[in-house]
Amino acid sequence: MVSLQAIKLLREKKSALEAAKAAIMALEDSPWTNAGMGSNLTISGSVECDASIMDGYTLQYGAVGAVQGIISQFVI
Repeated sequence: MVSLQAIKLLREKKSALEAAKAAIMALEDSPWTNAGMGSNLTISGSVECDASIMDGYTLQYGAVGAVQGIISQFVI
């Protein structure tokens, strides 16, 4: 199902980056996968997450580190 969403975006001439972001966000929202479970507990007991993404065409990238209280890093 997730791959079909990504394929739909590509057919609509969206970028591969947009399709990848949509697929990752759908996987993070799914109770059937462990995507988005890469967060870690800190010594103080809070949950922090690191994430990155890169556009292979333009070589532009973005990353976040030690973020708390968000569901998807792509909203930052």
